Amino acid sequence: MIDTMLVEQARSVNLVSLAGQRVELRKESATEWSGPCPLCGGHDRLHVKATGFFCRNRSCWSAGADKFGDPIDYARWLYRVDFAGAVSILTGQSVQPEVRPATPRPSTATQAKPKQYDGWADQVGGMVATAQERLESAAGYLANRGLEMTTAVAYRLGFRTDAPLPGTWNSRERRHVVEPQPAIVLPWYRAGKLVAVRYRFLSSSTYTDVDGKERTVKLSSVHGSDFAGALYGGHVLPEFCTLPPNEHGRNVEGLRTLVLCEGEINAMSIWQTTQRWNWDVLSLGSESQKLTAGAIEFAERYGRVIVWMDQPEFAKRVMAQIAGAVAVNSPVVDGKKVDANDMLRTGQLAEFLIEARLHEGSVHSEEEKEMLNWWLQEVLA
Repeated sequence: MIDTMLVEQARSVNLVSLAGQRVELRKESATEWSGPCPLCGGHDRLHVKATGFFCRNRSCWSAGADKFGDPIDYARWLYRVDFAGAVSILTGQSVQPEVRPATPRPSTATQAKPKQYDGWADQVGGMVATAQERLESAAGYLANRGLEMTTAVAYRLGFRTDAPLPGTWNSRERRHVVEPQPAIVLPWYRAGKLVAVRYRFLSSSTYTDVDGKERTVKLSSVHGSDFAGALYGGHVLPEFCTLPPNEHGRNVEGLRTLVLCEGEINAMSIWQTTQRWNWDVLSLGSESQKLTAGAIEFAERYGRVIVWMDQPEFAKRVMAQIAGAVAVNSPVVDGKKVDANDMLRTGQLAEFLIEARLHEGSVHSEEEKEMLNWWLQEVLA
């Protein structure tokens, strides 16, 4: 248990003084002050009283405008710490962490990583290299998706005519019971090392697998692929993004925008659109992927972070892990979700991304707003 005296001491901290250490506050009334939010910027999004605060940006302060949080809420919100950590920050006293009931560990089956046999990277890497030499054969498919060949090369895509469909290998007869299909080869890298390969078939296949079950498949992966903790697109980031901060604790990413999205094709679509703006893109691959502590730390080096996921709740969960991030969702048109690649093909992606920066609480200055509006006019011209 945390000493109640320390909790009361933390709650008695003057929030006007505390917030004023990070942002410039302007007096709104006898008891209330306003200023830029330390997480999402703006001019007067943060409202502070001696004992409470809120941010008018709902995607930043989920409780909503006029829902005041106390000093402990402020420390938890700003520093992304638990209750005990907030009390410790506010009082300067060491506080024992809260004791929570132990979370049941997943079964061994769910914890186990895919086995990569000795020589996996060499053998699969050889397959990927061969597929990359045949990329021109996929030019028509890529063009239909709106993807330029320069984008495909940057992401090290490949093509193979005989990618096996999952569940079709008959080990006794040592053959595939269903004919392999043509597919785009999507290699995943972690710290420069090949760790996984995804197949994206040129068209969906419906078939009966070796167990007699009917399947419809559009995506598959090479056996032994390890997606855990990996983000797609790290191999395309500029080299300076991996450098440590300078002696002043600053880095180039602080001047750039990072987009976190779902799916390899969406990531490539956004990257292709935003290269001239010096934006970077990483993909979680799917909703089952989770951000590691290292990925969160890396994302927070960026001046702006946009989280774009199909499901609003998933976007909010990811956004909440990254200080200052904002979330956008795929729009729904005629009952169908429109993703980044859909917009790339219709010529709407650039406008959508700029509007996201303009209206989702990620603009920090009038100069930046002017630049974004200039980009928007260029796109609409």
